[in-house]
Amino acid sequence: MKYFFIGLLLFPIAVFAQKTSVFELNSKKEINTKFASGWIALDSGWKFKAGDNLNWAKADFDDSSWQPVTLFQNLYDSTKIPKSGIVWLRLHFITDSSLNQQLVMRIYQTGASQVYLDGKLIQQLGTVSSNPDSVKYYSPNFKNLSFPILHNTVQTLAIRFAVLPNKYPIYMNPLKTNLEVWVSTVNNAEEDNIVHYYRSYGNRINIAIGVSSVLFVLYFSFFIFFPKQKINLYFSLLSFFFSLFLILNSAYLYAHAPSFKIGLLAISSTAIYLLLFLYCIYKIFNEKFGWFFWLIFFLGIISFPSPIFITGDIISPLLGILALIDILRVSIKSLRTNRTGAGIILFFMGIDLIYWTLSLLSNFSIIHIPNIETYAPFAFMIGPLSLAIYLGYDFAKTSQSLRQKLSEVEQLSNEKQQILSAQNETLEKQVTERTTELNQSLENLKSTQAQLIQSEKMASLGELTAGIAHEIQNPLNFVNNFSEVNKELVDELQQELKAGKIDEAIEISNDIKTNEEKINHHGKRADAIVKGMLQHSQTSKGQKEATDLNA
Repeated sequence: MKYFFIGLLLFPIAVFAQKTSVFELNSKKEINTKFASGWIALDSGWKFKAGDNLNWAKADFDDSSWQPVTLFQNLYDSTKIPKSGIVWLRLHFITDSSLNQQLVMRIYQTGASQVYLDGKLIQQLGTVSSNPDSVKYYSPNFKNLSFPILHNTVQTLAIRFAVLPNKYPIYMNPLKTNLEVWVSTVNNAEEDNIVHYYRSYGNRINIAIGVSSVLFVLYFSFFIFFPKQKINLYFSLLSFFFSLFLILNSAYLYAHAPSFKIGLLAISSTAIYLLLFLYCIYKIFNEKFGWFFWLIFFLGIISFPSPIFITGDIISPLLGILALIDILRVSIKSLRTNRTGAGIILFFMGIDLIYWTLSLLSNFSIIHIPNIETYAPFAFMIGPLSLAIYLGYDFAKTSQSLRQKLSEVEQLSNEKQQILSAQNETLEKQVTERTTELNQSLENLKSTQAQLIQSEKMASLGELTAGIAHEIQNPLNFVNNFSEVNKELVDELQQELKAGKIDEAIEISNDIKTNEEKINHHGKRADAIVKGMLQHSQTSKGQKEATDLNA
Protein backbone atom coordinates (compact mmCIF):
# COMPACT_ATOMS: atom_id res chain seq x y z
CA MET A 1 0.00 0.00 0.00
CA LYS A 2 2.81 2.40 0.80
CA TYR A 3 4.29 1.98 -2.68
CA PHE A 4 0.90 2.73 -4.14
CA PHE A 5 0.91 6.14 -2.48
CA ILE A 6 4.53 6.67 -3.41
CA GLY A 7 3.61 5.91 -7.00
CA LEU A 8 0.79 8.46 -6.84
CA LEU A 9 3.35 10.88 -5.51
CA LEU A 10 5.80 10.28 -8.31
CA PHE A 11 3.87 9.76 -11.51
CA PRO A 12 2.63 13.38 -11.81
CA ILE A 13 6.20 14.58 -11.74
CA ALA A 14 7.95 15.29 -15.01
CA VAL A 15 11.42 16.60 -14.38
CA PHE A 16 14.21 16.46 -16.87
CA ALA A 17 17.95 16.33 -16.33
CA GLN A 18 19.70 19.59 -15.79
CA LYS A 19 21.85 20.90 -18.58
CA THR A 20 24.62 21.73 -16.14
CA SER A 21 26.46 19.24 -13.95
CA VAL A 22 25.43 21.09 -10.79
CA PHE A 23 21.89 20.62 -9.52
CA GLU A 24 20.37 23.90 -8.36
CA LEU A 25 18.48 23.43 -5.11
CA ASN A 26 16.01 26.31 -4.77
CA SER A 27 12.41 26.98 -3.84
CA LYS A 28 11.38 27.23 -7.50
CA LYS A 29 11.74 23.49 -7.82
CA GLU A 30 9.29 22.76 -5.04
CA ILE A 31 6.37 20.72 -6.33
CA ASN A 32 2.80 20.55 -5.09
CA THR A 33 0.92 17.32 -5.64
CA LYS A 34 -1.74 15.47 -3.76
CA PHE A 35 0.79 13.79 -1.48
CA ALA A 36 3.83 16.02 -1.77
CA SER A 37 3.69 19.72 -1.10
CA GLY A 38 6.81 21.87 -0.93
CA TRP A 39 9.24 19.01 -1.67
CA ILE A 40 12.12 19.05 -4.14
CA ALA A 41 12.84 15.87 -6.06
CA LEU A 42 16.57 15.13 -6.47
CA ASP A 43 16.00 13.05 -9.55
CA SER A 44 18.39 14.43 -12.19
CA GLY A 45 22.06 15.35 -12.39
CA TRP A 46 23.22 12.04 -10.88
CA LYS A 47 26.17 9.98 -12.08
CA PHE A 48 26.84 6.38 -11.20
CA LYS A 49 29.57 3.79 -11.25
CA ALA A 50 29.40 0.09 -10.38
CA GLY A 51 31.93 -1.06 -7.85
CA ASP A 52 32.96 -0.12 -4.34
CA ASN A 53 35.49 2.45 -3.24
CA LEU A 54 35.06 4.68 -0.21
CA ASN A 55 37.15 7.39 -1.89
CA TRP A 56 34.20 7.92 -4.23
CA ALA A 57 32.43 9.68 -1.37
CA LYS A 58 34.94 12.55 -1.27
CA ALA A 59 33.87 15.93 -2.65
CA ASP A 60 37.08 16.44 -4.68
CA PHE A 61 36.90 13.07 -6.39
CA ASP A 62 36.79 13.38 -10.17
CA ASP A 63 33.61 11.67 -11.41
CA SER A 64 33.66 13.14 -14.92
CA SER A 65 34.01 9.67 -16.39
CA TRP A 66 30.94 8.31 -14.59
CA GLN A 67 27.77 7.67 -16.49
CA PRO A 68 24.69 9.86 -15.99
CA VAL A 69 21.49 8.34 -14.60
CA THR A 70 18.06 9.61 -13.69
CA LEU A 71 16.50 8.35 -10.48
CA PHE A 72 12.76 7.97 -9.67
CA GLN A 73 12.43 5.01 -12.04
CA ASN A 74 12.90 1.29 -12.11
CA LEU A 75 16.68 1.11 -12.06
CA TYR A 76 16.59 -2.09 -14.09
CA ASP A 77 15.10 -0.07 -16.94
CA SER A 78 18.55 1.42 -17.32
CA THR A 79 20.74 -1.22 -18.90
CA LYS A 80 23.80 0.53 -17.47
CA ILE A 81 22.87 -0.29 -13.85
CA PRO A 82 24.07 -3.76 -12.82
CA LYS A 83 21.51 -6.10 -11.32
CA SER A 84 23.72 -7.03 -8.38
CA GLY A 85 26.59 -5.68 -6.34
CA ILE A 86 27.25 -2.18 -5.06
CA VAL A 87 26.64 0.99 -7.05
CA TRP A 88 27.85 4.48 -6.20
CA LEU A 89 25.84 7.54 -7.15
CA ARG A 90 27.03 11.14 -6.92
CA LEU A 91 25.24 14.47 -7.23
CA HIS A 92 26.79 17.96 -7.21
CA PHE A 93 24.30 20.55 -6.02
CA ILE A 94 24.15 24.14 -4.83
CA THR A 95 21.54 25.60 -2.46
CA ASP A 96 20.55 29.23 -2.85
CA SER A 97 19.28 31.55 -0.14
CA SER A 98 15.60 30.97 -1.05
CA LEU A 99 15.78 27.88 1.15
CA ASN A 100 16.76 29.76 4.29
CA GLN A 101 15.52 27.08 6.73
CA GLN A 102 17.10 23.87 7.87
CA LEU A 103 16.55 21.12 5.30
CA VAL A 104 15.68 17.46 5.81
CA MET A 105 15.80 14.57 3.41
CA ARG A 106 13.60 11.57 2.69
CA ILE A 107 14.78 8.48 0.90
CA TYR A 108 12.69 5.68 -0.54
CA GLN A 109 14.74 2.72 -1.66
CA THR A 110 14.70 -0.99 -2.42
CA GLY A 111 17.88 -2.05 -0.73
CA ALA A 112 20.43 -0.51 1.63
CA SER A 113 22.54 2.61 1.40
CA GLN A 114 25.10 4.87 3.02
CA VAL A 115 24.64 8.60 2.41
CA TYR A 116 27.68 10.89 2.36
CA LEU A 117 27.74 14.68 2.21
CA ASP A 118 31.09 16.10 1.13
CA GLY A 119 32.76 12.84 2.12
CA LYS A 120 31.10 12.66 5.57
CA LEU A 121 28.70 9.81 6.38
CA ILE A 122 25.38 11.38 7.40
CA GLN A 123 22.98 8.41 7.10
CA GLN A 124 23.32 4.63 7.47
CA LEU A 125 20.20 3.01 6.02
CA GLY A 126 20.47 -0.74 6.39
CA THR A 127 23.64 -2.74 5.83
CA VAL A 128 25.57 -2.34 2.58
CA SER A 129 27.70 -5.31 1.55
CA SER A 130 29.14 -6.79 -1.61
CA ASN A 131 27.70 -10.12 -0.44
CA PRO A 132 23.95 -10.07 -1.30
CA ASP A 133 23.22 -12.39 1.62
CA SER A 134 24.69 -9.86 4.05
CA VAL A 135 22.76 -6.86 2.75
CA LYS A 136 20.13 -5.66 5.20
CA TYR A 137 17.19 -4.02 3.49
CA TYR A 138 15.90 -0.77 4.99
CA SER A 139 13.66 1.94 3.57
CA PRO A 140 12.97 4.85 5.95
CA ASN A 141 9.82 5.80 4.00
CA PHE A 142 8.34 9.01 5.48
CA LYS A 143 11.04 9.33 8.13
CA ASN A 144 12.81 12.71 8.00
CA LEU A 145 16.62 12.43 7.74
CA SER A 146 19.20 15.04 8.64
CA PHE A 147 20.58 17.02 5.65
CA PRO A 148 23.08 19.71 6.87
CA ILE A 149 23.63 21.81 3.71
CA LEU A 150 25.61 25.02 3.13
CA HIS A 151 23.99 27.86 1.21
CA ASN A 152 25.50 29.13 -2.03
CA THR A 153 28.16 26.43 -1.90
CA VAL A 154 28.61 23.53 -4.31
CA GLN A 155 28.38 20.32 -2.34
CA THR A 156 28.59 16.65 -3.24
CA LEU A 157 25.96 14.09 -2.23
CA ALA A 158 27.24 10.51 -2.63
CA ILE A 159 25.22 7.36 -2.05
CA ARG A 160 26.71 3.92 -1.67
CA PHE A 161 23.79 1.74 -2.73
CA ALA A 162 23.24 -2.03 -2.63
CA VAL A 163 20.21 -3.02 -4.67
CA LEU A 164 17.82 -5.69 -3.33
CA PRO A 165 15.06 -5.82 -5.93
CA ASN A 166 11.50 -6.67 -4.95
CA LYS A 167 11.03 -10.09 -6.52
CA TYR A 168 7.28 -9.99 -6.16
CA PRO A 169 4.96 -9.37 -7.79
CA ILE A 170 6.53 -10.78 -10.94
CA TYR A 171 4.28 -8.65 -13.15
CA MET A 172 2.89 -5.15 -12.71
CA ASN A 173 5.65 -4.20 -10.27
CA PRO A 174 6.23 -0.44 -10.84
CA LEU A 175 8.87 -0.17 -8.13
CA LYS A 176 10.84 -3.36 -8.50
CA THR A 177 14.12 -1.44 -8.01
CA ASN A 178 13.91 2.11 -6.79
CA LEU A 179 15.91 4.94 -5.24
CA GLU A 180 14.30 8.31 -4.55
CA VAL A 181 15.77 11.31 -2.75
CA TRP A 182 13.57 14.21 -1.63
CA VAL A 183 14.47 17.44 0.15
CA SER A 184 12.30 19.93 2.02
CA THR A 185 12.39 22.32 4.93
CA VAL A 186 11.95 21.00 8.46
CA ASN A 187 8.71 22.83 9.11
CA ASN A 188 7.14 21.61 5.89
CA ALA A 189 8.36 18.04 6.38
CA GLU A 190 6.90 17.71 9.85
CA GLU A 191 3.35 18.56 8.76
CA ASP A 192 3.18 17.63 5.10
CA ASN A 193 0.44 15.55 3.52
CA ILE A 194 2.30 12.26 3.74
CA VAL A 195 3.06 12.64 7.47
CA HIS A 196 -0.50 13.69 8.07
CA TYR A 197 -1.74 10.74 6.04
CA TYR A 198 0.41 8.19 7.89
CA ARG A 199 -0.49 9.66 11.27
CA SER A 200 -4.24 9.90 10.59
CA TYR A 201 -4.40 6.59 8.79
CA GLY A 202 -2.42 4.85 11.54
CA ASN A 203 -4.57 6.27 14.34
CA ARG A 204 -7.79 5.37 12.57
CA ILE A 205 -6.64 1.90 11.71
CA ASN A 206 -5.80 1.36 15.40
CA ILE A 207 -9.35 2.41 16.27
CA ALA A 208 -10.64 -0.04 13.66
CA ILE A 209 -8.48 -2.81 15.13
CA GLY A 210 -9.92 -2.14 18.59
CA VAL A 211 -13.51 -2.14 17.33
CA SER A 212 -13.05 -5.31 15.29
CA SER A 213 -11.39 -7.07 18.24
CA VAL A 214 -14.32 -6.17 20.49
CA LEU A 215 -16.73 -7.46 17.84
CA PHE A 216 -14.77 -10.71 17.61
CA VAL A 217 -14.96 -11.26 21.39
CA LEU A 218 -18.65 -10.30 21.41
CA TYR A 219 -19.66 -12.62 18.56
CA PHE A 220 -17.57 -15.49 19.90
CA SER A 221 -19.14 -15.08 23.34
CA PHE A 222 -22.59 -15.25 21.75
CA PHE A 223 -21.59 -18.48 20.03
CA ILE A 224 -20.17 -20.00 23.23
CA PHE A 225 -23.38 -19.34 25.16
CA PHE A 226 -25.71 -20.04 22.22
CA PRO A 227 -23.94 -22.71 20.13
CA LYS A 228 -27.09 -23.44 18.16
CA GLN A 229 -26.82 -19.97 16.60
CA LYS A 230 -23.94 -20.86 14.26
CA ILE A 231 -24.23 -17.52 12.46
CA ASN A 232 -22.48 -15.97 15.49
CA LEU A 233 -19.50 -18.25 14.83
CA TYR A 234 -19.27 -16.94 11.27
CA PHE A 235 -19.59 -13.38 12.58
CA SER A 236 -16.72 -13.99 15.01
CA LEU A 237 -14.55 -15.56 12.29
CA LEU A 238 -15.06 -12.70 9.86
CA SER A 239 -14.31 -10.23 12.67
CA PHE A 240 -11.13 -12.15 13.45
CA PHE A 241 -9.90 -12.10 9.85
CA PHE A 242 -10.95 -8.47 9.54
CA SER A 243 -8.83 -7.65 12.62
CA LEU A 244 -5.96 -9.65 11.15
CA PHE A 245 -6.27 -7.72 7.88
CA LEU A 246 -6.15 -4.40 9.76
CA ILE A 247 -3.16 -5.48 11.85
CA LEU A 248 -1.28 -6.61 8.74
CA ASN A 249 -2.28 -3.39 7.01
CA SER A 250 -0.84 -1.40 9.88
CA ALA A 251 2.36 -3.48 9.86
CA TYR A 252 2.61 -3.04 6.09
CA LEU A 253 2.23 0.70 6.47
CA TYR A 254 5.25 1.01 8.75
CA ALA A 255 7.43 -1.75 7.26
CA HIS A 256 10.99 -0.74 6.40
CA ALA A 257 11.85 -3.98 4.61
CA PRO A 258 10.32 -6.01 1.76
CA SER A 259 6.83 -6.82 2.93
CA PHE A 260 5.79 -9.50 0.47
CA LYS A 261 4.89 -11.99 3.22
CA ILE A 262 2.83 -9.37 5.03
CA GLY A 263 1.09 -8.49 1.78
CA LEU A 264 0.41 -12.13 1.03
CA LEU A 265 -1.14 -12.66 4.46
CA ALA A 266 -3.09 -9.40 4.14
CA ILE A 267 -4.56 -10.46 0.77
CA SER A 268 -5.46 -13.90 2.18
CA SER A 269 -7.11 -12.48 5.29
CA THR A 270 -8.98 -9.93 3.14
CA ALA A 271 -10.29 -12.65 0.83
CA ILE A 272 -11.40 -14.85 3.75
CA TYR A 273 -13.07 -11.88 5.44
CA LEU A 274 -14.96 -10.87 2.28
CA LEU A 275 -16.08 -14.45 1.56
CA LEU A 276 -17.29 -14.92 5.15
CA PHE A 277 -19.07 -11.58 5.04
CA LEU A 278 -20.81 -12.49 1.80
CA TYR A 279 -21.66 -15.96 3.18
CA CYS A 280 -23.25 -14.38 6.28
CA ILE A 281 -25.35 -12.06 4.10
CA TYR A 282 -26.64 -15.04 2.16
CA LYS A 283 -27.44 -16.89 5.39
CA ILE A 284 -29.13 -13.90 7.02
CA PHE A 285 -31.51 -13.42 4.10
CA ASN A 286 -31.86 -17.15 3.25
CA GLU A 287 -30.51 -16.56 -0.24
CA LYS A 288 -29.48 -19.52 -2.39
CA PHE A 289 -25.88 -19.61 -3.56
CA GLY A 290 -25.88 -18.71 -7.24
CA TRP A 291 -23.21 -18.57 -9.93
CA PHE A 292 -22.15 -15.05 -8.96
CA PHE A 293 -21.39 -16.16 -5.39
CA TRP A 294 -19.34 -19.11 -6.63
CA LEU A 295 -17.51 -16.81 -9.04
CA ILE A 296 -16.51 -14.53 -6.14
CA PHE A 297 -15.63 -17.60 -4.07
CA PHE A 298 -13.37 -18.89 -6.87
CA LEU A 299 -11.71 -15.48 -7.28
CA GLY A 300 -11.22 -15.31 -3.51
CA ILE A 301 -9.47 -18.69 -3.48
CA ILE A 302 -7.14 -17.89 -6.35
CA SER A 303 -6.36 -14.50 -4.79
CA PHE A 304 -4.31 -16.19 -2.04
CA PRO A 305 -1.20 -16.75 -4.23
CA SER A 306 -1.98 -13.89 -6.65
CA PRO A 307 0.39 -11.33 -5.01
CA ILE A 308 3.20 -13.44 -6.42
CA PHE A 309 2.15 -12.37 -9.91
CA ILE A 310 0.34 -9.01 -9.64
CA THR A 311 0.11 -6.24 -7.08
CA GLY A 312 -2.37 -6.57 -4.24
CA ASP A 313 -3.58 -3.01 -4.92
CA ILE A 314 -5.55 -4.52 -7.81
CA ILE A 315 -6.66 -7.82 -6.25
CA SER A 316 -8.24 -6.55 -3.04
CA PRO A 317 -10.29 -3.71 -4.62
CA LEU A 318 -11.53 -6.01 -7.38
CA LEU A 319 -12.64 -8.68 -4.93
CA GLY A 320 -14.15 -6.03 -2.64
CA ILE A 321 -16.12 -4.42 -5.48
CA LEU A 322 -17.56 -7.77 -6.62
CA ALA A 323 -18.52 -8.70 -3.04
CA LEU A 324 -20.09 -5.27 -2.49
CA ILE A 325 -22.13 -5.58 -5.70
CA ASP A 326 -23.43 -9.00 -4.68
CA ILE A 327 -24.26 -7.79 -1.14
CA LEU A 328 -26.24 -4.88 -2.56
CA ARG A 329 -28.04 -7.24 -4.95
CA VAL A 330 -29.01 -9.68 -2.16
CA SER A 331 -30.07 -6.82 0.14
CA ILE A 332 -32.30 -5.23 -2.52
CA LYS A 333 -33.82 -8.62 -3.32
CA SER A 334 -34.47 -9.30 0.38
CA LEU A 335 -36.33 -6.02 0.96
CA ARG A 336 -39.59 -7.83 0.17
CA THR A 337 -39.25 -10.47 2.88
CA ASN A 338 -36.94 -8.85 5.47
CA ARG A 339 -37.53 -5.16 4.94
CA THR A 340 -35.91 -3.69 8.06
CA GLY A 341 -32.90 -6.05 8.20
CA ALA A 342 -32.21 -5.73 4.47
CA GLY A 343 -32.64 -1.97 4.76
CA ILE A 344 -29.92 -1.80 7.44
CA ILE A 345 -27.41 -3.71 5.30
CA LEU A 346 -28.40 -1.81 2.16
CA PHE A 347 -28.03 1.56 3.89
CA PHE A 348 -24.53 0.91 5.22
CA MET A 349 -23.31 -0.83 2.08
CA GLY A 350 -24.62 2.14 0.11
CA ILE A 351 -22.50 4.44 2.27
CA ASP A 352 -19.53 2.14 1.67
CA LEU A 353 -20.10 2.23 -2.08
CA ILE A 354 -20.37 6.03 -2.06
CA TYR A 355 -17.09 6.37 -0.12
CA TRP A 356 -15.08 4.07 -2.40
CA THR A 357 -16.54 5.72 -5.49
CA LEU A 358 -15.52 9.17 -4.23
CA SER A 359 -12.11 7.83 -3.21
CA LEU A 360 -11.58 6.39 -6.69
CA LEU A 361 -12.63 9.64 -8.36
CA SER A 362 -10.34 11.57 -6.05
CA ASN A 363 -7.39 9.30 -6.86
CA PHE A 364 -7.91 9.97 -10.56
CA SER A 365 -8.13 13.73 -9.80
CA ILE A 366 -11.66 13.91 -11.23
CA ILE A 367 -12.76 15.47 -7.96
CA HIS A 368 -10.77 16.69 -4.98
CA ILE A 369 -11.64 15.66 -1.44
CA PRO A 370 -8.79 16.43 0.99
CA ASN A 371 -7.40 13.45 2.90
CA ILE A 372 -10.23 11.14 1.84
CA GLU A 373 -7.83 8.18 1.86
CA THR A 374 -7.25 8.58 5.60
CA TYR A 375 -10.87 7.57 6.22
CA ALA A 376 -10.33 4.16 4.60
CA PRO A 377 -10.10 2.35 8.00
CA PHE A 378 -13.53 3.71 8.89
CA ALA A 379 -14.83 2.59 5.50
CA PHE A 380 -13.39 -0.86 6.21
CA MET A 381 -15.40 -0.96 9.46
CA ILE A 382 -18.73 -0.20 7.77
CA GLY A 383 -19.27 -3.87 6.86
CA PRO A 384 -18.66 -5.40 10.32
CA LEU A 385 -20.53 -2.56 12.03
CA SER A 386 -23.53 -3.06 9.76
CA LEU A 387 -23.62 -6.71 10.84
CA ALA A 388 -23.35 -5.64 14.49
CA ILE A 389 -26.26 -3.21 14.05
CA TYR A 390 -28.26 -5.90 12.25
CA LEU A 391 -27.51 -8.34 15.07
CA GLY A 392 -28.70 -5.73 17.59
CA TYR A 393 -31.86 -5.24 15.57
CA ASP A 394 -32.39 -9.00 15.34
CA PHE A 395 -31.89 -9.38 19.11
CA ALA A 396 -34.30 -6.52 19.78
CA LYS A 397 -36.84 -8.09 17.45
CA THR A 398 -36.41 -11.49 19.08
CA SER A 399 -36.65 -9.93 22.56
CA GLN A 400 -39.82 -8.07 21.59
CA SER A 401 -41.30 -11.28 20.20
CA LEU A 402 -40.39 -13.14 23.39
CA ARG A 403 -41.93 -10.41 25.55
CA GLN A 404 -45.11 -10.54 23.49
CA LYS A 405 -45.24 -14.31 23.76
CA LEU A 406 -44.57 -14.08 27.49
CA SER A 407 -47.46 -11.65 27.84
CA GLU A 408 -49.66 -14.01 25.88
CA VAL A 409 -48.54 -16.91 28.06
CA GLU A 410 -49.29 -14.92 31.22
CA GLN A 411 -52.72 -13.97 29.89
CA LEU A 412 -53.38 -17.54 28.89
CA SER A 413 -52.14 -18.70 32.29
CA ASN A 414 -54.58 -16.35 34.04
CA GLU A 415 -57.42 -17.62 31.88
CA LYS A 416 -56.39 -21.19 32.58
CA GLN A 417 -56.17 -20.39 36.27
CA GLN A 418 -59.71 -19.06 36.25
CA ILE A 419 -60.92 -22.10 34.34
CA LEU A 420 -59.11 -24.39 36.74
CA SER A 421 -60.61 -22.56 39.73
CA ALA A 422 -64.11 -22.96 38.30
CA GLN A 423 -63.42 -26.56 37.48
CA ASN A 424 -62.12 -27.16 41.00
CA GLU A 425 -65.33 -25.76 42.49
CA THR A 426 -67.40 -27.91 40.14
CA LEU A 427 -65.28 -30.93 40.96
CA GLU A 428 -65.64 -30.31 44.68
CA LYS A 429 -69.42 -30.16 44.31
CA GLN A 430 -69.39 -33.29 42.21
CA VAL A 431 -67.12 -35.02 44.72
CA THR A 432 -69.47 -34.06 47.58
CA GLU A 433 -72.48 -35.31 45.64
CA ARG A 434 -70.69 -38.45 44.63
CA THR A 435 -69.52 -39.00 48.21
CA THR A 436 -73.11 -38.71 49.45
CA GLU A 437 -74.25 -41.09 46.77
CA LEU A 438 -71.44 -43.47 47.60
CA ASN A 439 -72.35 -43.37 51.31
CA GLN A 440 -75.97 -44.10 50.43
CA SER A 441 -74.83 -46.82 48.09
CA LEU A 442 -72.64 -48.21 50.86
CA GLU A 443 -75.58 -48.33 53.25
CA ASN A 444 -77.68 -49.97 50.59
CA LEU A 445 -74.85 -52.33 49.91
CA LYS A 446 -74.62 -53.27 53.59
CA SER A 447 -78.38 -53.85 53.73
CA THR A 448 -78.24 -55.83 50.55
CA GLN A 449 -75.30 -57.75 51.92
CA ALA A 450 -77.27 -58.69 55.04
CA GLN A 451 -80.19 -59.72 52.85
CA LEU A 452 -77.82 -61.68 50.67
CA ILE A 453 -76.43 -63.43 53.74
CA GLN A 454 -79.97 -64.23 54.89
CA SER A 455 -80.90 -65.34 51.42
CA GLU A 456 -77.76 -67.41 51.30
CA LYS A 457 -78.75 -69.00 54.59
CA MET A 458 -82.24 -69.68 53.28
CA ALA A 459 -80.74 -71.03 50.11
CA SER A 460 -78.48 -73.28 52.09
CA LEU A 461 -81.50 -74.21 54.23
CA GLY A 462 -83.41 -75.13 51.12
CA GLU A 463 -80.51 -77.21 49.96
CA LEU A 464 -80.46 -78.95 53.33
CA THR A 465 -84.25 -79.49 53.40
CA ALA A 466 -84.11 -82.69 51.44
CA GLY A 467 -81.52 -84.24 53.74
CA ILE A 468 -83.18 -82.85 56.85
CA ALA A 469 -86.60 -84.14 55.76
CA HIS A 470 -85.03 -87.52 55.41
CA GLU A 471 -83.59 -87.16 58.91
CA ILE A 472 -87.00 -86.12 60.32
CA GLN A 473 -88.72 -88.92 58.43
CA ASN A 474 -86.76 -91.58 60.32
CA PRO A 475 -87.90 -90.67 63.89
CA LEU A 476 -91.42 -90.03 62.56
CA ASN A 477 -91.45 -93.50 61.03
CA PHE A 478 -90.35 -94.92 64.37
CA VAL A 479 -93.08 -92.96 66.18
CA ASN A 480 -95.72 -94.11 63.70
CA ASN A 481 -94.58 -97.71 63.75
CA PHE A 482 -94.39 -97.94 67.54
CA SER A 483 -97.78 -96.19 67.83
CA GLU A 484 -99.38 -98.86 65.57
CA VAL A 485 -97.61 -101.61 67.50
CA ASN A 486 -98.87 -100.15 70.80
CA LYS A 487 -102.39 -100.03 69.36
CA GLU A 488 -102.20 -103.72 68.61
CA LEU A 489 -100.63 -104.44 71.98
CA VAL A 490 -103.48 -102.55 73.73
CA ASP A 491 -105.99 -104.76 71.92
CA GLU A 492 -104.07 -107.86 72.97
CA LEU A 493 -103.84 -106.51 76.54
CA GLN A 494 -107.60 -106.06 76.71
CA GLN A 495 -108.15 -109.59 75.44
CA GLU A 496 -105.74 -111.04 78.00
CA LEU A 497 -107.37 -109.10 80.80
CA LYS A 498 -110.74 -110.36 79.76
CA ALA A 499 -109.35 -113.84 79.75
CA GLY A 500 -107.92 -113.34 83.19
CA LYS A 501 -104.40 -113.80 82.13
CA ILE A 502 -102.69 -111.34 84.36
CA ASP A 503 -99.13 -112.33 83.67
CA GLU A 504 -99.49 -112.05 79.94
CA ALA A 505 -101.22 -108.72 80.42
CA ILE A 506 -98.35 -107.41 82.54
CA GLU A 507 -95.86 -108.58 79.97
CA ILE A 508 -97.77 -106.79 77.21
CA SER A 509 -97.96 -103.62 79.29
CA ASN A 510 -94.20 -103.71 79.70
CA ASP A 511 -93.84 -103.93 75.95
CA ILE A 512 -96.17 -100.93 75.55
CA LYS A 513 -94.09 -98.97 78.02
CA THR A 514 -90.93 -99.80 76.16
CA ASN A 515 -92.52 -98.69 72.90
CA GLU A 516 -93.66 -95.42 74.51
CA GLU A 517 -90.12 -94.71 75.59
CA LYS A 518 -88.95 -95.27 72.03
CA ILE A 519 -91.73 -93.00 70.71
CA ASN A 520 -90.65 -90.31 73.21
CA HIS A 521 -87.00 -90.73 72.18
CA HIS A 522 -87.70 -90.42 68.47
CA GLY A 523 -90.10 -87.49 69.10
CA LYS A 524 -87.34 -85.53 70.91
CA ARG A 525 -84.99 -86.41 68.12
CA ALA A 526 -87.37 -84.90 65.56
CA ASP A 527 -87.90 -81.87 67.85
CA ALA A 528 -84.08 -81.22 67.98
CA ILE A 529 -83.82 -81.34 64.19
CA VAL A 530 -86.63 -78.82 63.82
CA LYS A 531 -85.14 -76.46 66.41
CA GLY A 532 -81.77 -76.57 64.63
CA MET A 533 -83.46 -75.64 61.37
CA LEU A 534 -85.28 -72.73 63.04
CA GLN A 535 -82.08 -71.45 64.61
CA HIS A 536 -80.28 -71.58 61.23
CA SER A 537 -83.01 -69.60 59.54
CA GLN A 538 -82.93 -66.73 62.09
CA THR A 539 -81.21 -63.36 61.08
CA SER A 540 -77.88 -62.88 62.93
CA LYS A 541 -75.50 -59.95 63.26
CA GLY A 542 -72.56 -62.25 62.78
CA GLN A 543 -71.59 -62.44 66.42
CA LYS A 544 -69.28 -65.23 67.38
CA GLU A 545 -70.84 -68.02 69.54
CA ALA A 546 -69.60 -71.24 70.99
CA THR A 547 -70.74 -74.28 68.98
CA ASP A 548 -70.59 -77.98 69.65
CA LEU A 549 -68.83 -79.17 66.54
CA ASN A 550 -69.44 -82.80 67.40
CA ALA A 551 -73.15 -82.19 67.57
